[in-house]
Amino acid sequence: IPLAIEIAAAQARVLPVEAIAAGLGQRFAWLNRQAGATVPRQRTLHTLIDWSYELLSVPERALLRRLAVFAGGWTLEAAEAVSASGEPCAGLLITLVDHSLVVFGADAERQRYGMHETIRQFAQEYLRGSDQEAITRERHARYYAQLISRTAENRTGQTLPERLRTIQADHDNVRAAFEWLLIHDRDQALVLVADLGTKLNFWELGGFFQEGRRWLERALEATAGSVLHQRGQALLAATDLSSAICDFAYGLQCAEQAQQIFQQLGDQRGEIDAQLRYYNLADLAGELTDARGQLERVLDRAAQIAFTAGMAKAKQLLATIIVDTTNHYEAAITYGLSSVALWRETQNPFELAGALNNLGTALLENHEYGVASEAFAECRAIYQALGYQRGVALAIHNLGCTAHEIGEYANARALLAESLHMRHQLGLRRGYAYSFESLALVNEAEARYEQAIQLWAAAETLRSHIGAPLEMAARHQGMASLARLRAQLGEIGFALAWSKGGHMTTEQAIAVALS
Repeated sequence: IPLAIEIAAAQARVLPVEAIAAGLGQRFAWLNRQAGATVPRQRTLHTLIDWSYELLSVPERALLRRLAVFAGGWTLEAAEAVSASGEPCAGLLITLVDHSLVVFGADAERQRYGMHETIRQFAQEYLRGSDQEAITRERHARYYAQLISRTAENRTGQTLPERLRTIQADHDNVRAAFEWLLIHDRDQALVLVADLGTKLNFWELGGFFQEGRRWLERALEATAGSVLHQRGQALLAATDLSSAICDFAYGLQCAEQAQQIFQQLGDQRGEIDAQLRYYNLADLAGELTDARGQLERVLDRAAQIAFTAGMAKAKQLLATIIVDTTNHYEAAITYGLSSVALWRETQNPFELAGALNNLGTALLENHEYGVASEAFAECRAIYQALGYQRGVALAIHNLGCTAHEIGEYANARALLAESLHMRHQLGLRRGYAYSFESLALVNEAEARYEQAIQLWAAAETLRSHIGAPLEMAARHQGMASLARLRAQLGEIGFALAWSKGGHMTTEQAIAVALS
C-alpha cells in the first residue's frame, strides 16, 4: 500500500487530479506502469498483493476469492453463507484480518468485515471465470433475498429503525443481489422488491425514490402477466413512490392493476389497500370526484372484515379529504382522532406519523393551534426516529404554518425555510410548491408584497408543470391573499411581480423563498 501511494503521488507531477482519479477505476493496470525496476516482490501493486495471497493456505485463498462478491462489507453470517460447505469461516477470517487482507470492526457496532477496494479487485480477478464464481454469486444473492425476507417478517421483534439500519448497512449488497435475481430468478426478485417497498417502506423512508421506482419497474416488467400476491404488493409500492416523485399517471395505473390482481386472488384486504392508494393519489392529482362517499364505502367494507389497517387508512384519508374540500373541520378531527388511535393499536409508527400529521392539519384549520402543534411535533419525532427526511420536512413545514397562524412570523419563516432546504435536497417538487405558498403568506404578513406575489406565481407554474393542483381550501386561502396583494400594489405592480415569478426557474424561486 505505501508503494501504491508513492506511485500515485508521482503521477501528480504530470497529470491533473481528475485524470488520476479516473485511472483508479483499474488500479492495477494504471499503477503498474510506474512501478520501476524494483525487486520482483515490490515490482507492482498487483505483485505485492499476490505475494500476500500466496502466503495463504488453500482454504484461505478460496475464502478471499468468495469474499470479493461482497460490496460495502459483510457480516460473519453473510461470509458463512457464501463459503464452501463445512468451511471454518471464523478462523479463516481471523487469518485474513491478520494478513491485512480483510478489516474488521470499522462500523459503529463492530460487527462487520470489509476489504480495501484494491484488494477486492485483485480477489475478483481470481474469482471471475473460476468454477467458484457462479455458485458464489448465487449464494450471495440468495442470502440477501433471505435477509430481506427475515427483516420484513420481523420474527425477532426489532423496531422498524433497527430493521432499516440492517438493510442500509448492506444496501450495495442488496443492489447486487437484485441484479442477479432479475436475471436468474425473476419471481424472487419480485418478492424482494415487494418486501422492501411495502413491508419495510425502505425506499420511501430512505429517500431512495427514483432507485425504488426503477427497481419496481424492472421487476414488474420482468414478471408481466403473472398473478402473484407479491406482484400486487410491488404495484402498491410503485404507487406510493409515484406519489413522491409526482408521476401520478403511472401511480394510478399501478393502483388499478394491483386492485385487479387482488380481486382475482380473492384478497379483500389487498383490494382495499389498492383502492385507498388509488383514491389518495387521485386526490393529489385533482382527479377524484365524490371522494368522501367513495372513502366511506371503503371504510364500511374494511369494518365488515375487521381490517384494522384499512379502517385506519380510510379514516386518515377522510380527514384529509374533508379538510381539503369543505369546512367541516369537526368531522375531519373526529376521523383523524380515530385514525390515530387505530394506528397506535397496530403499532405502525410510519402510518401513525402520517395520521398525526393529517389530524394536526384538521386542528390547525379549526384554529386549535396548541394541540395542532402537539400533533405535528409528535409526527416530527416519529419521522426523525425512522430517518424519514421527507416526513420530517412535512412536519416542520406544518409547524411553520402553525407559527404563521399565531403571528410568530420570524419563527414561521425559519421553520418553513428549514423545510424547503430539506425538500430541495430530496428533490421533492410538490413540496416546493407548498413551501412557496406558505412563505408567500409570511412575506405578505411582513409587507414584502412583491416577493409574496412572485412566490404565488412560481408555485402555480410549478403545480401546472407537475400536474398537482392546489387543494380547494388552500386555493381559497391563496385567492384571498392574492386579492389583498393586488390591492396593495395595484394592477400594474401586481402584474409585473406575477410575471416575474411565473417566469422564474425553480432554483430562482427557491432563492426568493429563502431570501
